[in-house]
Amino acid sequence: LTSLKKLSLWGCGLNESTFTIQENWIKLKALDLSGNEFRSLNFQELKNPWDLRELHLSDNHFDNSILQDFSNLTELQILDLSFNNFSGSIQDFLNLTELQILDLSFNNFYGSIQGFCKLKNILELHLSWNQLTGQVPSCLSNHSCLQVLDLWGNHFEGKFSLSLFANFTKLRYLDLSRNQLVVQTEDSLWHPSFQSQHLGLGGCNLNKPDVSIPEFLT
Repeated sequence: LTSLKKLSLWGCGLNESTFTIQENWIKLKALDLSGNEFRSLNFQELKNPWDLRELHLSDNHFDNSILQDFSNLTELQILDLSFNNFSGSIQDFLNLTELQILDLSFNNFYGSIQGFCKLKNILELHLSWNQLTGQVPSCLSNHSCLQVLDLWGNHFEGKFSLSLFANFTKLRYLDLSRNQLVVQTEDSLWHPSFQSQHLGLGGCNLNKPDVSIPEFLT
């Protein structure tokens, strides 16, 4: 199948013994192996690994041993590794500069997310339910095309002002819930230009010391 461009085999009970990437898939652009039993996968069989644009590997048993295989997938635009057994820092993803959608939810990544500011094309960043720490980096303000930022269920701390997103006209999903953040919404004269469909601030310390809901919600 030398003309194959998209292959979806999600939920088929496959593993590395029953599935291998074929070297004649020279035009493959999108691969979905979500919801299987994989622990490893050999991307070295791809003759043109840089042509792959979408890779969906969520809900498997992958760990860090597969991350080195991503080094040649430099044209990836969508990468979903949610619900696996990954851990460690985010450094392995910073060379994937074409990424537009990255989902690392429900793993055990830890440390700062400062490096994600290098992903200039990012539109959706899904990082919920990891062990990420530090502050939400102010350099995210340079990503005004961001549509989704999901940081729910981590260990972020410190003060964070929602005015950082004042000019994010395309932001439709923002969740900072279940962190140790002190979220300020009234610390400057601003009004959000985004029309968010989801705003999650559960468990955050809102507008201390006065404690008030955001004025723009009223």
